[in-house]
Amino acid sequence: MRIGVARDITALMQTEEELRFLAHHDPLTKLTNRSLFYNRLALGLSSAHRHQTFLALLYLDVNDFKVINDTQGHVVGD
Repeated sequence: MRIGVARDITALMQTEEELRFLAHHDPLTKLTNRSLFYNRLALGLSSAHRHQTFLALLYLDVNDFKVINDTQGHVVGD
């Protein structure tokens, strides 16, 4: 006698993927957030150091977000 149990976990998998995405992206703009930026920066710096190469970083202040961060805090700016 064999007994089997099956269930569809598609919705669960989709929800987990959405949560993984939201952990590292802004839900409104879909741009990466500070957490993923720092992670990728650390990886880039580590790789540049390991391969004895340079790393370039371009910083843009879009729409005066610095003012928002300075007055409202980084949580609001993010």
